[in-house]
Amino acid sequence: MSQSPINDMLRSALAQIGDLIGADTVVGTPIVLSEDVTIVPVSQVTVGLAGGGSDFGKEPSRVHFGGGTGAGITVKPLSFIVYEKGSVRMMPATGGASGEANPYIQVMDAVPAAAERIADLIADLKKKKADEE
Repeated sequence: MSQSPINDMLRSALAQIGDLIGADTVVGTPIVLSEDVTIVPVSQVTVGLAGGGSDFGKEPSRVHFGGGTGAGITVKPLSFIVYEKGSVRMMPATGGASGEANPYIQVMDAVPAAAERIADLIADLKKKKADEE
């Protein structure tokens, strides 16, 4: 394929998209709530890319080029992988009667149980320390 300004524009757009999204966008960074509970977000990523251009003349001394590129990216939360006390389960990121994506409410629902586990862990550590003294 011959080099042309449109090739450079598309390469640049693809490189910028690559900088924005990657495997970490689809399977997110694990969130450690306690020693026994870890949550990993899973999302759907949709990317659209378009570009076009035209040469208006072939005079050796002048380049007449017009073109443009555009891209759109959508990230939609799908579910959470929940690791809890050695078991793994999927928690969908949709909830309620409307079926709208609602991952934040579901994560917040898990926080009280995690806080209770953390409080138990702190109490156990304090007890062990007291027993050692």
